[in-house]
Amino acid sequence: MFLQVSDRIFQGVKVDDISLGGLTVDSAITTLDYNVADKIKNKPVITLLYNDKTWEITAEDIDLKIDVIQTAHNSYNIGRTGSPMAKRMLDRITALYSEFSIPYVMTINEDKLNKKLLDITNSINKPPVDASLTVKDNNIIVNQEQTGEKIDLENLKSLINLKTLSLSLPQNLLLKVEIQKPKINVSDLKDINTILATYSTKFNLNAENRNTNIKLAAHSLNNIILAPNEIASFDKLVGPRIAAVGYKEAPAFINGKLVPDIGGGVCQVTSTLYNATLLANLEIVERLSHFRPPSYVPIGLDATVANGLIDFKFKNNKTHAIYISTQINNDTLTVYLLGNNQDLPSETINITSEIDEILEPSTSITQDPNLPLGTEIIDFPGAQGYKVSAYKIISNNGIVINKTLLHTDVFDPEDKTIRLGTQPIPPPVAISQPK
Repeated sequence: MFLQVSDRIFQGVKVDDISLGGLTVDSAITTLDYNVADKIKNKPVITLLYNDKTWEITAEDIDLKIDVIQTAHNSYNIGRTGSPMAKRMLDRITALYSEFSIPYVMTINEDKLNKKLLDITNSINKPPVDASLTVKDNNIIVNQEQTGEKIDLENLKSLINLKTLSLSLPQNLLLKVEIQKPKINVSDLKDINTILATYSTKFNLNAENRNTNIKLAAHSLNNIILAPNEIASFDKLVGPRIAAVGYKEAPAFINGKLVPDIGGGVCQVTSTLYNATLLANLEIVERLSHFRPPSYVPIGLDATVANGLIDFKFKNNKTHAIYISTQINNDTLTVYLLGNNQDLPSETINITSEIDEILEPSTSITQDPNLPLGTEIIDFPGAQGYKVSAYKIISNNGIVINKTLLHTDVFDPEDKTIRLGTQPIPPPVAISQPK
């Protein structure tokens, strides 16, 4: 008799935790309408929890609507529809002995739900922060590391969506958050306790694109630890200077000419770092000068780089790790090289450069048939070149005890270029006088 077909929903049929067995469709609609209203009206349908924080999402937030009429009809159809006949009988038996749960007929605005879930993950997600060192008033300040937190948004969407919501309301979920550890901890910096060297250069605050490039490169160099005997490559530490990572077009020396180029200005960072490494008495592995001497460092004390072609490299020849810290204050870029006080030299180190020879430019004259004969136009006034030597001077109590040649650079002169007009002057036109 328990399998006898009647006008009522079979025993054991449930929607969520609402039992509809033995009810007519009309009674099921009334029951669902009352219970659904109690579940979603002015109440959160989704509650997400993490630590001591709670995020609630209401039905109104995601336009959640339940069709209780269709849900009641679907409940009534359990054991009555489907093929073959054996399946319908199995559904009836399942409902009677182990319950038969069917989902709500529901609609939601998935875009709104996904936006809510994105906002929640963004409020939690934070990258790990490495321990770092900064310098203020010649004192080293230690900044504690911070762990990061990350939620897999796609996994969260798979747990909270139309399909899962239609099975049960409301839903409570403990968020699974991945804890991300920083790469540098305070313990990694315990032996760094002094300033080995510092060097500063100034830049023009009005050159917006160039300043962007300087800041990007300086940021990439900041908070770098080099182990003893490790060789640092500026190219690898800073990475490609390309538009895709934010670098702008700014003036740069290419083949001796100042032309717009992506990443223009980065060589100021290289040159500032180069001078700091010299003052710290580190070993220079690779360094190349510009075609023309830049203005931000003394002549002969620059270092140029070019993506994948020209690099600046130096070696940590100390017995302890060294740490690179960069700072930008207003129009000043400063590179600090920090290390252990046991690696401080006992003597004073100064870096200087001397112009050995001034190289005068030649004059290049070309003829221009489009200019009137005798006209002279100076296209470029020319620029002197230089032969420059850089020295490391070691002194003790103001007395020079050693002067070492670091390198000699040659900056070729740029020719003066003149165009001379060769266009013949037309003869005067004779004008006849009236008789």
